[in-house]
Amino acid sequence: MLDEVRREAAHRLVTATDVPFAQVAAMVGLSAQSGLTRAVRRWFDTTPTALRRAQITPHRRPSATEHEHSASADQGRRDHPTARPAG
Repeated sequence: MLDEVRREAAHRLVTATDVPFAQVAAMVGLSAQSGLTRAVRRWFDTTPTALRRAQITPHRRPSATEHEHSASADQGRRDHPTARPAG
């Protein structure tokens, strides 16, 4: 039962927040970030970093780097020679 609660809390904290992984580990009762990594691999067959990148949700604001990348990608699509005018 404790493992299930930890799994659900870790998933929510990793995917829906920008809380550092060391803090996530402490918040779910694991002794270190390495423990979180092992647990996430066991629970979800991936790493905390990959899980966070794959699960950008409306509850988690993109970091400044993610925002800049998204904005430049949007601009590139608008400037593409085959782009159609909006409207």
